[in-house]
Amino acid sequence: MLSTIEAIYAAASDKVGWDGVLTRIADLVDATAAQVIHHSHPDRVGVIRAGIRTDPDAVAAYQAHYHRVDPGRRPR
Repeated sequence: MLSTIEAIYAAASDKVGWDGVLTRIADLVDATAAQVIHHSHPDRVGVIRAGIRTDPDAVAAYQAHYHRVDPGRRPR
């Protein structure tokens, strides 16, 4: 678990490292997929910045529509 936390900190400065981190996190929680999602509240845009084991059609659908109804995107 500690090595996963260290990998998260390392990936924060290296976009390429997120695939490995997301794989580790997904495996830890027995998930089928994992993503890092960025919401730009002023622009009302949601983008999946990194993801593993995610259907490309699902990514496109999220970015085109579902980011608008994602409960995690509420502005603070």
